[in-house]
Amino acid sequence: MGKRPDPVECEDFDDPPATIPHGAPLLSGGKLVGGYRDATFVSCPDVYSIKARHIVVMSHEYNVAGGERLAAAACDPRRIAIDTSLNEAAAEVHSNARCRRPGCRQLFVRALAEEE
Repeated sequence: MGKRPDPVECEDFDDPPATIPHGAPLLSGGKLVGGYRDATFVSCPDVYSIKARHIVVMSHEYNVAGGERLAAAACDPRRIAIDTSLNEAAAEVHSNARCRRPGCRQLFVRALAEEE
């Protein structure tokens, strides 16, 4: 992926507008958003270990549903969908809970810089 599109305010994370470009970080109240990976399709999800939070971006290329348009993780918008019911401001996500993969890591740094 080349240069990431500018962040876009999104009112409805469950049904984001098609006009938002693929890979654009989604904002809520002007702030980058962190969310958990969606595991609703897993028959026995691991509910005991701590899960990483990801920065939420728009995806038009989610592989599981054949290109479905949805909220996804900045580190892998083609394979990691986000559970939009558990979002919070990215700057408020504890440092140990942040995804450390490049796409998410860079945007967590940006979220913290914008809070200062």
